[in-house]
Amino acid sequence: MLKITADFDFKALDRHFDQFVEDAKNKLVETLKVVGKKAVDRSREKTKVQGGFGNITWNLRGSIGYVIVKDHGIIDKYFPPLAEGDLGTTQGIKYAEEIALLLDDGDIMLIVVAGMEYAYYVEAKGFDVISGSEGHMESELRTALKHSIK
Repeated sequence: MLKITADFDFKALDRHFDQFVEDAKNKLVETLKVVGKKAVDRSREKTKVQGGFGNITWNLRGSIGYVIVKDHGIIDKYFPPLAEGDLGTTQGIKYAEEIALLLDDGDIMLIVVAGMEYAYYVEAKGFDVISGSEGHMESELRTALKHSIK
């Protein structure tokens, strides 16, 4: 029988693979930040004429943002401040954190929210709060991931 002896260290190989996986996760997080920011900005910038919603208190617009979850913790938030709508921003962050706690299973997640309790009703009336950005997010994420793999 032929005896084969490895000319490398298995522990070093494990460390190399662990580093490769960690680098891939970090690239994914950076990609999610870009895609999430575009989605939030697109949703916040959409006017009523473009199918979005109007502003009375600015709270709904201020409540739109995202969190990114990795390894059982929120590692990034994006809720850019507005001149008005501070209550919305506070509510959006709180809601995103609650959703993150409910969904967190250790995987990497991008969670985009409109945190005011009436966001669903505004969408149901035919105004785009965040649902219009969903289709863009999926295609942008696919494109970004294809480019990051190369």
